[in-house]
Amino acid sequence: MENKREIKKQFATFVSRNILGMIGMSCYYVVDTFFVGQSQGADGLAALNIVSPPYYLIYAVGAMVANGSAILYKIRKSQNDADTKGYFTDAIWFAVLFSMPFVLAGIFCPDTLIEWMGGDTKMIEMGTSYMRIILLFAPLFIVNYVVSTYIRNDNDPMLAMRATLASSVFNIIADYILMFPLNLGMTGAALASGFAPIVGVSICSRHFFGENNTIHVKWKLPDLRQLKKVLGIGWAAFATETSTAVVVLVYNYLIVATSGNLGLAAYGVISNIAIFVKSVFKGISEGSQPLISEFYGKRKYKELAYLFKIERLTAVGLAVLIYAILFTFADPIALAFNKEGAQALQALTITGIRLYFISYIFGSFNTVSTGYLSATAHAKWASVISVIRGFIANVACAVVLSMLFGMNGIWLALTATELVTILFVFAGLNKSRIKC
Repeated sequence: MENKREIKKQFATFVSRNILGMIGMSCYYVVDTFFVGQSQGADGLAALNIVSPPYYLIYAVGAMVANGSAILYKIRKSQNDADTKGYFTDAIWFAVLFSMPFVLAGIFCPDTLIEWMGGDTKMIEMGTSYMRIILLFAPLFIVNYVVSTYIRNDNDPMLAMRATLASSVFNIIADYILMFPLNLGMTGAALASGFAPIVGVSICSRHFFGENNTIHVKWKLPDLRQLKKVLGIGWAAFATETSTAVVVLVYNYLIVATSGNLGLAAYGVISNIAIFVKSVFKGISEGSQPLISEFYGKRKYKELAYLFKIERLTAVGLAVLIYAILFTFADPIALAFNKEGAQALQALTITGIRLYFISYIFGSFNTVSTGYLSATAHAKWASVISVIRGFIANVACAVVLSMLFGMNGIWLALTATELVTILFVFAGLNKSRIKC
């Protein structure tokens, strides 16, 4: 077994940089929410929440293609497989192909999508331009995800982190300029988010000209046989990320029935804070992935078990710390997004923060465990867990608990979901080489 200190050092290097990068990426959402709240008030927050599911779905497609292809690349590369030169080019092809439905929807029916997702006339009026722009920029979002994931798997997590943080800084500055001095409202917010991936891809491209680059750009048509393998491994990431879109959509319907647009505004704040919190645990999971895949590919199972132990302890420890911070500072956090100081919105958001984020104490363990199963090519278990967690259990818990306890039931639905999921996680891990 390799030196434990060296494993800890590698883990700290990859994970810390990826957490920072993921936090930077999450700022796309949080900054939009903050500035929209300041510029458009509670109605703007409600509209932003209504139009967010397609944005999450774009991100899900990016995760599927990027993680599926990069994990396969890393495992094969660690086994000294020479047939990896076309993997990156295939991933770019797949990114473009899978982005086309979003582009077509952006051209022809953004307003219809908002109506289908429960938006009323006011929400359609406020959100159509935002929806159209985000959908049209889908290719850039997905390609950016693919490029940064490959760079991280080619042992350059620092550059991937810098690229993501630079994109975030650009997004913040552009958000402010377009929304306030230029008074473009939600259209400005969408444009800022849409152009930000260009910054990330531009910075990441430096890696391809460095002496340590092992990623080959091989100009060729996409290999559809490769696509099947990519989808098999990447499906779990897709299901996990798609669950965000589905959950937001289902919760939107339930919240409108329970608390109307005021509830939507509160959930809009909480769901965006959740993206920020979730990015920490995704950072741990995806940051560990290159190391996990390498150890697995080289059959270093003792190192793999030790690495996973560190990963779990780190994730759960951070989850407890984050919840303590959110519980303590729920009032000022809610007020930061509540420009008008509406007391009803403030009270609803505070309660939501303190109930909703209990879930991440259990969800942190589920996130890194599902990531481990994907990184070791246990695609079947990773997919089953992701579907149960993201769709079946989540929707069922939200519907049942909202009927029993109203808004408080909706806030607690995710905690119930994570408790159900953890049973399947233990089953999946015990079927693999890791015993918990």
